[in-house]
Amino acid sequence: MQPNLHGVVLVEGGHFTALLNAATSGNNRFKQAAAVCHALTFVSRTRVVGDAAEQEIFNAVEAHFVVRS
Repeated sequence: MQPNLHGVVLVEGGHFTALLNAATSGNNRFKQAAAVCHALTFVSRTRVVGDAAEQEIFNAVEAHFVVRS
């Protein structure tokens, strides 16, 4: 049984599987937060740079950057 960590999701062995599962489990507020609260930088239509874990979560919640002209 997992301990109650008050919303903290464990990362075991450097793998973010539990975090990705939490991100895609249907909690809409978590998805919204993951989509907008990050330090990713949009470089071009095909390139986003930043922390690998943030990129995984951003992709897992199916977020995308909106290109405005």
